Amino acid sequence: MIDKILEQLNPWWSAQPIDNGILRTKYLDILNENRTNKEVIFLLGSRRVGKTTIMKQWVGELITKYGVQPKQILYVLLDHPELDNYSISQIIETARTLAGEVKYVLLDEIQYRSGWDQELKALYETQKMKFVISGSAITVLSKQKSYLTGRYLKYIVHSLNFTEFQQFSAKKTIQDYLTIGGYPEYVLRNNPQYLLDLIDHIVYKDIVEVYGIRHPKAIADLLLILARSVGHKISLSKISRTLQISIDTVKEYIQHLEEVYLIHEVPKFSRSLNEQLYNEKKYYFYDTGLCSVLNAEQQMGALAENAVANYLKKQQRTFFYYYANKRECDFVIEQFGGVAEKTYTPIESKFDPEGNSIEWDDKRLSGFYEAIDKLHPEHASIITSKQHGEKKYGHTSLDMISLEVFLSAQ
Repeated sequence: MIDKILEQLNPWWSAQPIDNGILRTKYLDILNENRTNKEVIFLLGSRRVGKTTIMKQWVGELITKYGVQPKQILYVLLDHPELDNYSISQIIETARTLAGEVKYVLLDEIQYRSGWDQELKALYETQKMKFVISGSAITVLSKQKSYLTGRYLKYIVHSLNFTEFQQFSAKKTIQDYLTIGGYPEYVLRNNPQYLLDLIDHIVYKDIVEVYGIRHPKAIADLLLILARSVGHKISLSKISRTLQISIDTVKEYIQHLEEVYLIHEVPKFSRSLNEQLYNEKKYYFYDTGLCSVLNAEQQMGALAENAVANYLKKQQRTFFYYYANKRECDFVIEQFGGVAEKTYTPIESKFDPEGNSIEWDDKRLSGFYEAIDKLHPEHASIITSKQHGEKKYGHTSLDMISLEVFLSAQ
């Protein structure tokens, strides 16, 4: 039985063509760059974000670009029910019997395999193989990867960025991207039920079942509240009263939603770490399509702000929201300048779906200028729908840039 399953999972062994659609070159470049080193590669991210497709696209590259023999590449879907009773070592040994030497091992959905980290450590130290593994739930991985400390490299696979979206979709505008989002299959199918089913699957399979959640409806309702609150500070005590669960339970549920890559938090800017930890936070969805389908009345401006937050997250920036004197700036990027010197870049999202322009002295920019006056940055940006421009404000260089151009920057 296992022989047939492995042959089905690895059609390239029998010279069948690999058709994996549009290439996700950013992630293929990462895999190619790490092809010859020893470290295990972790690909983490939400369900159906494209991790499996990227793995199979890399199989094609290994064969066509680097001349690897097809039977030297083993792909294993670890949540396949027929493989439950076989260890990773047994699966690899079976593959060797069928195909000969195995040089590349791609293990998909590793979180379903208990004890995988110890087994992988032993294989890592005794076998000359390159391991790439994927997983959807970060907590399951973080609890088990201690055996691999210093032996792995971790990369987050995100949904399609705006440039990739335009390659996948017949719809090309920035507003299309904000409402549809970047889950590859949904971009191609554009059936809202797909995303609703995905959310349901993530919540119940990756959270409720894994953690034994006693109030599954509460965590689903929490997700709806967060979708309606994008761009706003969140009061955990208010959510606690609304859902009739404790604040600690609200915190636990939010943590789980972060762990499965549905949402990410943005803390308030403060030079005090305690204030950062305990002040109200904002929460954004990793994919604007998810946010849009959960809240049909979602304003385009909120989705645009969410897209800016996601861009900064993908760029691995450290960023906050700014709030002082009842004035708010959407984002402040923090980075190191000289020796231990921090510099800041304020960013304000002012996307107008009608394409209306905004003046430099618009009252809605008061929080933006408040942040500039407080932080003395060299540069600050206003993200618009179409508008571009430059101006000096004291010693700070200001620019207006359209959301489309901003999201297209590498």
